[in-house]
Amino acid sequence: MTNSGYIHIKKSFSYILIMIFITCLSTACTHFQGPSGDLYGRWHLERIEADNMEAPKQTGDLYWSFQTQVIYMQCDKGEHEFAQAYGIFRLEDNTLFLDFPENTPALAQTGLGRQNALQVLKITGKELTLLYNPTPDSSLTYYLRKW
Repeated sequence: MTNSGYIHIKKSFSYILIMIFITCLSTACTHFQGPSGDLYGRWHLERIEADNMEAPKQTGDLYWSFQTQVIYMQCDKGEHEFAQAYGIFRLEDNTLFLDFPENTPALAQTGLGRQNALQVLKITGKELTLLYNPTPDSSLTYYLRKW
């Protein structure tokens, strides 16, 4: 084999590796808005309004993150201290179902339990408003903004 033939094979191999790399990047799980639609991404809990009950105490900035079927809640308590919870979510007919593992309940700052059904009152690319009824005669309304 001549030197020019070897260089041609080496160039072809390099192009093939680059194409494989680009293909892998384009099929990775970093979809715009992901399969979770408008929920995809990180949300900042601005406030919770309570009706016929006391609102949960806010002890720091609380963030909700949605990706694929996983919800991650993180409370920034300051001084590099965080509380966190992971769970599974699904959105069906304007109802957001949140399920947290038995030994990892939702953050106390949310007023949520292990299994929850929240009504989606509003969802846009920037705002999310959810209604939760812990009992038939009480409710919590969550106001979140895309972070």
